[in-house]
Amino acid sequence: MSSPSPGRGLRQALLPAVHRAWQALPARCPACGLWTRGHRCTLCLARFAAPQPRCLGCGMPRHVWCNACHDCPPASARATQVVVGADYGLPWDGLVSRLKFQQQPELAAWLAPLLAQALDRLPVARAPVDWVVPVPLAPRRLQVRGYNQAWEVARRLAGPLGLTARPDLLLRWRDTDAQTGQDGRQARLANLQGAFMPAPGCRDLLAGRQVALVDDVLTTGATLRAASQALREAGVAGVCWWVVTRTP
Repeated sequence: MSSPSPGRGLRQALLPAVHRAWQALPARCPACGLWTRGHRCTLCLARFAAPQPRCLGCGMPRHVWCNACHDCPPASARATQVVVGADYGLPWDGLVSRLKFQQQPELAAWLAPLLAQALDRLPVARAPVDWVVPVPLAPRRLQVRGYNQAWEVARRLAGPLGLTARPDLLLRWRDTDAQTGQDGRQARLANLQGAFMPAPGCRDLLAGRQVALVDDVLTTGATLRAASQALREAGVAGVCWWVVTRTP
């Protein structure tokens, strides 16, 4: 297994301090328009992301916290822990759409605190994580968009948590049709069959590790399930799903 470079270790040690300095700067919330300190609008977080019990197996809203429910995937395909920032609704749906489709990657700085807040409010201990890995885009889509929105969130989320974000461990090597055009969970799963694979030379970095997969939206879970399967086949010990929003 390759050892991390001294430069990477230094950057990782400095990330929390850089984040604190960044958070001290004033910025205007893209949702409500008010000025706030850093990229964390406490007003929007309190109004539109109030604490809500969820199923830790699928992320769906529930009356009480639970580890599994009738909406969960089979145990063999289930994540170790699913953490959701908020329901896919006002104003987060608009921010996610602008992040993905309107060339505004800077909006990830406002969405990462939403997910960080959910991680902080878990009723149980956060599952251990070695790597924070964004769900990768296919090469053609990445070329068109110019950036991966999941990576933009993951890299801003990992630093303040003292974790390492790695965009180079998992590949989406095969272009697929857009998931939004697929009718139902089974069609989405079939569309993504074999689309993900561990990056060449990275199996040693994945074997026995705990990974948090980061994505912007969780709908049927087909994308995260396919990515998780590729990681498990590479020897990963456990996979968590950390998603900004969840369609209710």
